[in-house]
Amino acid sequence: MVWPTFAACLEVSPGCGPPWSTITGGAPELKPAFPPFVQEVRALGIGEVIDRCNLSVLLLDSQRDLAEFLAAERVHIVASLRR
Repeated sequence: MVWPTFAACLEVSPGCGPPWSTITGGAPELKPAFPPFVQEVRALGIGEVIDRCNLSVLLLDSQRDLAEFLAAERVHIVASLRR
């Protein structure tokens, strides 16, 4: 997603009702707009932010600060583990 799409989501989020935001699909953590989006969602006061993550993104050199960022922003990670 590009920032205008993230921004459109932010515009409708306050009136949507549920006290959470789930971010999923296509490794959104790899998008440059992901960190500011998470911060904006937090600024809206949405209670819970959920990142549906495949976890492998956390191992990429380019994402070495991602785990700390998610923890600092109190983002819950939901992941599926398969054998």
